[in-house]
Amino acid sequence: MGTVIDLALPIIILVVQYFLSKQARVWSGGILPAAFAVFFIWLMIDKDLAFFSRDVIPLILGITILCGVWINGQEAYKKKQGKELMKMRGQDLI
Repeated sequence: MGTVIDLALPIIILVVQYFLSKQARVWSGGILPAAFAVFFIWLMIDKDLAFFSRDVIPLILGITILCGVWINGQEAYKKKQGKELMKMRGQDLI
């Protein structure tokens, strides 16, 4: 049961991140990357982990993935907005 949760949690986080990124407000997609960075830095300070070792790689990888999802979500939002605009323009011509 533990491995199911270990696999499901990142997937759920990425789905939520994508949903937040597709919103009209750009900052809503930045909530999870910022929370991840704060949590990970707090964890590194609390556990006395080295800042310039293999312990930093998950931080960089996580923020990169979350920001990539954020960018993809914003591009999808802009594409959807463009399609709606073209649809509205098409109805005005008829």
